[in-house]
Amino acid sequence: MKKRLFVLITIMASLIFVNTSISYADDVLEIPDSAQKIFVDDSKHVKYKISNGAYLSSGTQELVAPVIVDEKIISKSKEEVSGVTNYVTFLNEVKDIENDNVINNLDVFGFIVGKKVFANSTTGSKWDSTIGVKISTTINWLKSGTTKKITSVSGNYTIGDQSIRVTSSNISINQAGLGGYSAKYALGTSNSWSRSVSFPYEQQGATVGGAVYTVNLIRNSSTWNVVLNNTAWSFG
Repeated sequence: MKKRLFVLITIMASLIFVNTSISYADDVLEIPDSAQKIFVDDSKHVKYKISNGAYLSSGTQELVAPVIVDEKIISKSKEEVSGVTNYVTFLNEVKDIENDNVINNLDVFGFIVGKKVFANSTTGSKWDSTIGVKISTTINWLKSGTTKKITSVSGNYTIGDQSIRVTSSNISINQAGLGGYSAKYALGTSNSWSRSVSFPYEQQGATVGGAVYTVNLIRNSSTWNVVLNNTAWSFG
């Protein structure tokens, strides 16, 4: 009886040891305090709106546009977390950087801004496809312990007004930190693209991981430079 009890206790102790030794990689998605509006707040999925993230420049005029951030954990294993961070701007609420005023003058800015639309509590935004520009990028990343890396970036743009043309575009992918890894690709006028990178893991708290998508637009004699900054993670 004592021998059988000893064996049972030994088996139970072994099971407890095995269970407590499993340490799954974890990644809690966070919403910044600066978020203007929150659409989804879950441990595996967050979606919110920030006041800036897309910048427009004509050489004489500097504007900023809000961005919808949609971040998800795709899968988890014992050692690794796989996730995506999507940024999309509809350029329908651009503001003047200097005085923070919303630009509503469509006679001047309509070819870029599009018609005024309103936020929707479920989707985050609506876009009038009859005019305007929508730009988006998605960063695929992996996390292992306290380290993180970018694996690929994809993006696209949609133009509702066919009098607007893209003359060129490029994507800059960066893990800025101790290693300083980066890659830049010319994309021409492609409206949908994807690029993979072979960056190593770096300490998340010591790096900034992101991508900068630049699209150059023209309509008649007016030219605009649109920059969308997708920050998958930052210091801390």
